[in-house]
Amino acid sequence: MPHFQDMGKRSFLKMLLIGLASVVALASGWGAWRFSVFDRGTGRRREIFPEALGKLEVDVPLYQPDARAWFVKRGAEEDLVAIDDRCPHLGCRPKWNAADALFECPCHGSQFDLDGKVKRGPATGPMARLSVKTNTEGKLILTDKGAAS
Repeated sequence: MPHFQDMGKRSFLKMLLIGLASVVALASGWGAWRFSVFDRGTGRRREIFPEALGKLEVDVPLYQPDARAWFVKRGAEEDLVAIDDRCPHLGCRPKWNAADALFECPCHGSQFDLDGKVKRGPATGPMARLSVKTNTEGKLILTDKGAAS
């Protein structure tokens, strides 16, 4: 490898350009790989104790990190809705914006309503709704609606 002192301007710029192109190629390759192996978590099985939802209020989402899900008590019937904590676009974790009453994805700006339906893209589909069942131990079991229980 030539020493920098022996190198002319053209050789130095050529090596600098090759180095920068290599960095860009590696970053692009990593991004393409990450996109190709993205998993929405379909089939994940999660369990939590019902007591974890003690602070749940009607139409106010509550995030449970152990379940990796948002919980919403809906309407007068107080139905419990569980929504996966990943954006369907690229898997980022949307946060609840109480002022706008929307879930907002910090990565690309997708917005979702209280039921997880898309209000603004780039996401083209809703946040995944999860099935909620109680097991024999009294824990709430959450599974993807398309997964076998």
